[in-house]
Amino acid sequence: EKRVSGAIMFDPILVQIRFGASSKWPTDLKAIGAAKTAMLIQLANGIEKSGGKGFDGVINVSPSYLDCGYLGYCFRIIVRADPEIHMLQRLVTPSPAAKQLLKDLTQRHLLASRHHSTIHAVHTLHPSAAPVVRLARRWAASHLLSGHLTTEMIELLVASVYSDDSVFVQPPATVPAGFLRFLRLLATYDWAREPLVINPRGHISGEECDEIFQAFERCRGQAKDSGPPMYVIAAYNRDTGELDGQNDEQEASSAENNEKWNPSV
Repeated sequence: EKRVSGAIMFDPILVQIRFGASSKWPTDLKAIGAAKTAMLIQLANGIEKSGGKGFDGVINVSPSYLDCGYLGYCFRIIVRADPEIHMLQRLVTPSPAAKQLLKDLTQRHLLASRHHSTIHAVHTLHPSAAPVVRLARRWAASHLLSGHLTTEMIELLVASVYSDDSVFVQPPATVPAGFLRFLRLLATYDWAREPLVINPRGHISGEECDEIFQAFERCRGQAKDSGPPMYVIAAYNRDTGELDGQNDEQEASSAENNEKWNPSV
């Protein structure tokens, strides 16, 4: 009897497939969506026909993603089509559904990939950072805080611990030291009066930091009780209107409130 991985129903690991620029993409939004679904179906058929060792879980295909089990883990595969995002950005009078789709695609394909790049750089430079993230996630879950501290949020907090230039100490070299500094940051930072700027690669200049603080002041208000409880900014939160280096005007949520910087949390 063939075993089915129980991890298929668990929180899947996201995998993004991005194709190179091509003129073969359809020029209609619905057609692009159908093409992406067809690619996922072809991929699922290829996995089933290959009989690859380890693919012993259930394979589920939806219009927007493919779930498959591999060696006890569940992977969710999505297809990124840049022409789809370009078309949505260029709509003169987008419908509410088009606005929501652009927001979802921006979050899923652009911000998520930039977040991964930022965190990957920190984990490459500091080997103990990744275990600290896992320990911090376990700590958050044990204190019933998983619904308040997302994985991305925890990764940014740990990245701040390893890249904070305002403290005159070396980054943590061990997992216990990194975890203790994570707890200290969470407990002692003045979240009501200061934004937390994550700048591990030095992409945010001093002038941009001033812009972030000004945006934070407008968000918090005079009483310091407005806006998100934790105002966290990374370099990829900058609203530049760019699509991974390609200059295109972007209508995202930031354009609606005329802010150049939008917090991750």
